[in-house]
Amino acid sequence: MFKGFLLEFIFKKASIKYFIQYYFIDRLGRNAFDIQSILNLLSTLNINVYVENIGFYSMIDNKPNSIFKMITDVLSNVAEMERASLLERQKEGILIAKAKGTYKGRLLNTIETPQQFLSKYNQSHLELIKDKIIQLENLRQLPTY
Repeated sequence: MFKGFLLEFIFKKASIKYFIQYYFIDRLGRNAFDIQSILNLLSTLNINVYVENIGFYSMIDNKPNSIFKMITDVLSNVAEMERASLLERQKEGILIAKAKGTYKGRLLNTIETPQQFLSKYNQSHLELIKDKIIQLENLRQLPTY
């Protein structure tokens, strides 16, 4: 949800030069396709992406960095494999816990309304969801946790 609003905001302001920094490449998407398509979109918008843990920029002198592309392709596939193995280990752990009788899971017929779900979060999250307009200035003012 947040990713879409951020990209929409950047797309509207594409004439201004932007720079986005990520710590890990896997924070861009859930799988390799998502990560690569977001990187391609940002590249077409001439937005430079910096990935901190590998120390590379997506563009050097407004030209695509081929080493960045190669490394991010490999790392996005590795991240997808890690996610798949994490989900597999989680399922195995749930099965073991069910066999021991310690896993209860979610109670049957438990339904949470959107208002009940949102009431768990503080006001800053609610403002982001309500407005559906994210400006970078507002994001800078949000507290970090």
